[in-house]
Amino acid sequence: MKKNYRKSAPEKNLLHVAAITVFAIAAVFACLVCAGFLKVRLPWADAGTERTKTPGELAYESYLSSLTTGRAPDTSSPGDTGSTTTSGSGGNGQTPQYPALADLIAEGYKITYSPYDSSATQLARITIDGQAAFDSQYLGNEMLTYVLEARTLEDGGQLYESFNEEYVSRRAIELYMGYIIVDNNDRTLTVYRSDGSRVGVFKSTDLNPAYTRDRDGHPLFIAKDKYYYIDEETKSLTEADFDRKYDSRGLFFDYSPAYGVNSDESFGVHWRTEPVTLSYLLDRSSYYTRFKVDPRIARALYELDPSFAEKVAVRQAGGHYYNYPFKLALDRAKEEIAREREEAATADTTAGEPLPEPTPEPAAEPVAETDPPSPADTVPPDTGLSSPDTTVPETPAESDTTLPETDPVTEPATEPATEPATEPETTEPPYDPILEVSVTFDAPRYYYGSSIETARFGGTYARAYAFSEGYACVVDDYGVLRVINTSGRVTARLRYEYRTDAAHGYTYMVRTYYQPFYQDIYSLGYYYFDHGLMRVRVLEHELNEGDVVNYITADYDILIDPYGNEFDIPAGYKLISYSDGVLLLEREGRYGYYHRNGYWITQPIHTYAMPFVEGIGIIGDDEGTVGAVDTDGNVVIPFDYEEILPPSSGVISCYSEETGWILLAKVEK
Repeated sequence: MKKNYRKSAPEKNLLHVAAITVFAIAAVFACLVCAGFLKVRLPWADAGTERTKTPGELAYESYLSSLTTGRAPDTSSPGDTGSTTTSGSGGNGQTPQYPALADLIAEGYKITYSPYDSSATQLARITIDGQAAFDSQYLGNEMLTYVLEARTLEDGGQLYESFNEEYVSRRAIELYMGYIIVDNNDRTLTVYRSDGSRVGVFKSTDLNPAYTRDRDGHPLFIAKDKYYYIDEETKSLTEADFDRKYDSRGLFFDYSPAYGVNSDESFGVHWRTEPVTLSYLLDRSSYYTRFKVDPRIARALYELDPSFAEKVAVRQAGGHYYNYPFKLALDRAKEEIAREREEAATADTTAGEPLPEPTPEPAAEPVAETDPPSPADTVPPDTGLSSPDTTVPETPAESDTTLPETDPVTEPATEPATEPATEPETTEPPYDPILEVSVTFDAPRYYYGSSIETARFGGTYARAYAFSEGYACVVDDYGVLRVINTSGRVTARLRYEYRTDAAHGYTYMVRTYYQPFYQDIYSLGYYYFDHGLMRVRVLEHELNEGDVVNYITADYDILIDPYGNEFDIPAGYKLISYSDGVLLLEREGRYGYYHRNGYWITQPIHTYAMPFVEGIGIIGDDEGTVGAVDTDGNVVIPFDYEEILPPSSGVISCYSEETGWILLAKVEK
């Protein structure tokens, strides 16, 4: 039988009191929150309010969904610069109709290479000689480029680099530092300015981009190992005063005139040639080839220990040289030494020839025949002077300038007679695996100031770069990179991590900042601070007690602030580039843009991506189409093209089979 439970009167009273109490507490708490005395973050509110997605991100997600649904994204989103769309062209059936550049210039707009801003920047169509598009992607002409071959050791050791000249196919439309270069398909090129105005016609073989500028900002071309720029007044090429080693801005790519320029002339970079001495401690034991020996020291090392120098150059891993530049330098050094010895030998023979020439040849021959049996050669061995006579000629061979000047006949002859007989065999020094080698040469020394005469600081830098955001990057003769402030004080440098290794005894690790391995657009982020961060290469060495490098344990890139604090990159991802405050990251062949504030601009799902340039990033998908986004995630150029070239001083080129080449200009009022 089921029992019916009924509450008594006291129980009912207690429940009423509890309910009233809870209601009163809740009311007071709500009043305090409304008055602002208490702040409450609800769990469900945190989940939905971490960061509001931008309209551009929503448009980008719409594009991603269209890849699977087949639906074209809404190209009229705020990321599309406000332009109207029409159907009929483009991979998704919709292509923006950009306004004409001439019309916007008439309204007061101008071409800009500043970062793209969706609220202020527009894209305009450039017309060249009455054409708004060009059909062909390639026309068969070639241009000279420099290809960097990079190889890494299978065991994770030191990388090396070598530049090789290579001819590549030239696009029908090329962009280069604000110039528009059109292939005429007749071994000539027509050069236009960014606004479409004509500059002149040049031979296709003369316009090979050097991907750098001179001190005056001229875009440089290279031909026959010389640098040239276009003189727009004379419509001709003029040889430039440029040295790749001294005048470059660190990286070689299509950069704007403002890249690597110091805005404060009182902290300008100046240099002069001064004598420099490099010294190394090299371990000739098992790990000697794990250290990258400076190529400039090849000759000095060869003169000290030829066999060791050959080992450094020839020792291989996985079929590749440990230090290829050193091998090339050693080959040149051996050729120089052989040539010098040959010249010295010919000089000795020519110096000796005039002496016998005055005497007749028949008279000289009998003298040579009678000289060997003469008593002068037989008496010394009988008198016990044979050892001095045999050793004295050997020592002058090593130093011909000292011994002949002194004429000791008897006293010096008796002293070395006993020394060579006993000491060379018994007092030979033991083999020392640690070899100290140094070389002195003339090299540039960099200073900061308004001029070299009024420099504020410097003199120890082998390379120095312009100040950015109040800090500058300097490099010493060993490739070690440091960060300095406007007082010349080092704010970020190498770090040491000590440890004990049972196998090798007491050792310690050195974590050192180095220059980039590559010097192209994919090394963006090096040398200059961008939104408080700069990219550096980290090499980790294991050193023994004699400060000799045993081996390199790690080689990777990071982002640091001016004081060496490392930026946290999402786990498992590799840093490809850093520019415009955006990281280009890669994992397992997939790329994505990561904002410096800690969120993904585009998800890491793309098979193709370029570093951000002028606030625009170009990415591609599995279907082979590419588009462009800005730093907020807005879709700037729809994913309708087969190729989009990065902005070149405000100009962008896009190609598809349906539209051909179209040229767009970034403009602002």
